[in-house]
Amino acid sequence: TSRKGTVVRSAMYGKVVAALFCFLCATVCFWCVVAQNDADEVFNFSRRRSTTPDPILNFFANPPTCDNGRGVCIKECADIALMRPDVSCGSILVCCSRESDNSVNQPDNGFAFPTRSTIPPTITTKRIKKTRPTTTTTTTTTEEPELPEEPFDPEDCGYGSSEEDSRGQAIGDSHRGEFPWNVGIFSREKSFYGTNQDIFHCGGTIIDDFVVLTAATCVHNKNRSSLIVIGGMLDVFSKREKRQERSLEQVIIHPKFGHTSRIYDIAFLVLSDKFDYSRTINRICLPRLGTSFKGSNCLFTGWGDGISDGVRPVMKTVELQLTESRPCEDSLRRMIYKNVFKLSESFQCAEEEANTVNIGRLDVGSPLVCTVPGKDRQFYQVGLYSWSTVEPNVPSVFTNVTFFREWIDGQMKLIDRLPYIYEPEVENEENEGNEQN
Repeated sequence: TSRKGTVVRSAMYGKVVAALFCFLCATVCFWCVVAQNDADEVFNFSRRRSTTPDPILNFFANPPTCDNGRGVCIKECADIALMRPDVSCGSILVCCSRESDNSVNQPDNGFAFPTRSTIPPTITTKRIKKTRPTTTTTTTTTEEPELPEEPFDPEDCGYGSSEEDSRGQAIGDSHRGEFPWNVGIFSREKSFYGTNQDIFHCGGTIIDDFVVLTAATCVHNKNRSSLIVIGGMLDVFSKREKRQERSLEQVIIHPKFGHTSRIYDIAFLVLSDKFDYSRTINRICLPRLGTSFKGSNCLFTGWGDGISDGVRPVMKTVELQLTESRPCEDSLRRMIYKNVFKLSESFQCAEEEANTVNIGRLDVGSPLVCTVPGKDRQFYQVGLYSWSTVEPNVPSVFTNVTFFREWIDGQMKLIDRLPYIYEPEVENEENEGNEQN
């Protein structure tokens, strides 16, 4: 009897399993038919005519704009366009230049540029008579017209070639040729896909056609052979700017530089080939110790974005006020360091007049400049951006260039360069008179 019951139960189990199998097969067949119908709908989509525009196709045919109309939201950027996030693009798409009309397979790291296919050739010319650079009015369209790039000998340091003036506003876009001493410092590295890409690290300043100043923080522990300096750059998206790219022969970091404290945060970069001065490339003037900037207008320029902590496409201009050491020290103590913090004499503080935060992490090494006393359009470099608390109403901290003037002069002599090439011409004439006496 026990054996017979076992056989009956086995038969029942077999029928149940068979029924389940048939049910599963029927279900699979049903969904296959549905999928086939859907596929037919997809493949026949182009044959169907509809008076109602498809929202998905319309989105990709006319992608939404971003960055105040200067870019479009697409999957990836092509050519030299910078890939960066934008709130208006959502979490999947990135904001790309309008010049970027197709996609490339590159990782979206936010600060990488595919390398330019060609490098502007070095131009050799005879020295011509010194004349003040002719001012040129530029427009503020998405892609500004090129300035003529015929070689010229700038009359003096600290002069730009643009008639446009960014002073009088808290923050705005710089104009082409307005601050020709600004450079971008990049490292050229292999991307995930094996292609070359330029990684933006910081800013710097031309003080001689062979020398750039920047913050030691920027180049500390970086491979010199991978670093490049790009001059003549205003808009990181532009394909038509006549930029000049130089590699580095030598990187000299101040021996007292403190990586944690940021004291003595200055580096002296010697280029492998000189910059050719043009309307978009010129040297800045450097002040002597004790120079007074009372009544001077002070500006900060750079490509960092204080809001997104990324790269700003067009170099910005921020109006700043110099802050005395003691008030700056007190503000920083109240903010983070209590009574332990003491502001080093190697620092110079400055505060944004609008009490906002427009200076970002990638502005390190970029210049704080003030007008030469008695001159409206000639500039001294007063500081190199070093660090800040990233809080409104608290001054930002810059490397005090005036404090390092003697050290800079010494480095210039060591590489057989004129140590006074970055002084305004009037001071040069006075120095020559003193030497003759």
